[in-house]
Amino acid sequence: MAHTRGNHLTLEDLATRFGLSTDEAWGICLSESVPVVHGRVDRSLFALVYRDVVARDASRTPVAA
Repeated sequence: MAHTRGNHLTLEDLATRFGLSTDEAWGICLSESVPVVHGRVDRSLFALVYRDVVARDASRTPVAA
């Protein structure tokens, strides 16, 4: 059986992949209801949620005139 890349990562691994601190990754999981099961998070789900969070935050940033 071929070894496949795991889709469930620890918060530390997620934070590293997305350029966040562990606290920031944890905060996103809490605020966006991303499940953390046995200390691991679904990478694909987190990626989708993170993309939405970044887009939402970018739309709230005022543009200086």
